[in-house]
Amino acid sequence: MEETTPQSTITQFCVLQVSTTFFTAKVDIEMGLNKSLIDQFKPDVSKRSMRVTEENNLVDALNYMSSLGWEFVQELPPKVLFDRTSTERQYLLKYTFSR
Repeated sequence: MEETTPQSTITQFCVLQVSTTFFTAKVDIEMGLNKSLIDQFKPDVSKRSMRVTEENNLVDALNYMSSLGWEFVQELPPKVLFDRTSTERQYLLKYTFSR
């Protein structure tokens, strides 16, 4: 097994956003403005990660991202949206890979 040094590994972060209104949920992902490293070294993971928006609930979305190798870091403070009938929860995830 090849050892990796800190210089040979890259960690990228994303935010998984889940907006809920009554009984429906909308899943979105924010990869940041500079996602070129994950696009360059792991284009399949980047492309497949964007499909998380097809999920209909938080558990399925987190399970899907975990199956791609993303790790849960922490939940960010929830937001109550302007109409006060919906909330948005955000989850910070990370993906570490070798160059």
